[in-house]
Amino acid sequence: MDNKTANETASRLYSATSIILDIFDSRTISQEDLRKILSIPSGKLSIASVETSGADRAIRFAISLQENLFPHIPKQATITGIILAIYSAGSMTTEEYQVICNKLLGNYPDDIQTIVSLSQDESVAANCFKGTLFISWETDI
Repeated sequence: MDNKTANETASRLYSATSIILDIFDSRTISQEDLRKILSIPSGKLSIASVETSGADRAIRFAISLQENLFPHIPKQATITGIILAIYSAGSMTTEEYQVICNKLLGNYPDDIQTIVSLSQDESVAANCFKGTLFISWETDI
């Protein structure tokens, strides 16, 4: 691994750790719910955190979370759990919530342990969504 790749990986790991600690500190998702997903014996966890705004913010939010997962999930992986935490200043519509959930969760089987949390956060700009996606997974390779 070259220095650039090592530095990028270290930066992403630091960001992931910060996000996990923030989720615990904010109590957005209960520790029991987090434990249910994170304790599934899959051995792998991918994480993404994004913020979007604008007219098509819901679809861009969902796509950005999927595209920014770190580490990337191999095609042959089996998803074992999902946590989606969404923060909004209160401007999210029901239709936007449905778009986000359908775009993100529609890619996975219905029987996967899934937790979705929607929280109002006054620190998020009025026209923005901010959120974190955790996906636990396993693979035989």
